[in-house]
Amino acid sequence: MAIPGQTVLIARIPLPPSANGLHRPVPRTRKDGTVYAAKIKDPAVTAYELQLKTLLNYPQYPWNAWIDRALVRELQRDQGILLEFDLWLYFTDNRSDADNRVKALQDMIARYLDINDERVSDPAPHKRVHPKCTPHAVAKLTIAEPVDIWQEQEELDNLIAIIVTGK
Repeated sequence: MAIPGQTVLIARIPLPPSANGLHRPVPRTRKDGTVYAAKIKDPAVTAYELQLKTLLNYPQYPWNAWIDRALVRELQRDQGILLEFDLWLYFTDNRSDADNRVKALQDMIARYLDINDERVSDPAPHKRVHPKCTPHAVAKLTIAEPVDIWQEQEELDNLIAIIVTGK
């Protein structure tokens, strides 16, 4: 039985590719002779996904991974279980955009686990910068806490009203 907050997967892995580099344009020619730019998946992204699958199956130092396979099978059977995806990204400098890396890795992990990533309700990147760190990522997929959306919406409406009216 899936319990809110329960960890499905946690992994320390190499930095995932940025969404900015997922595809690259290549010239293609239509039957009428006009040339257009088509998108193809960058081979480096394909290589990263293969590396990720290998590391999730056979972790090697300094990378590590833990997966609750029984819980993954439950997620595959019960499509109604919502998930949360946290991604901590460790960089040596502040030149990289953290949220560009979330979607690509979320998709790769969902394909690996054979689950639909539309069930991820709150993807959250956490950017960390230190000049002496080894660039890497820590991905964590958990069962989402149930949310009372009506109460949440009321709280947000009240917050907006307070800010707008200044009271």
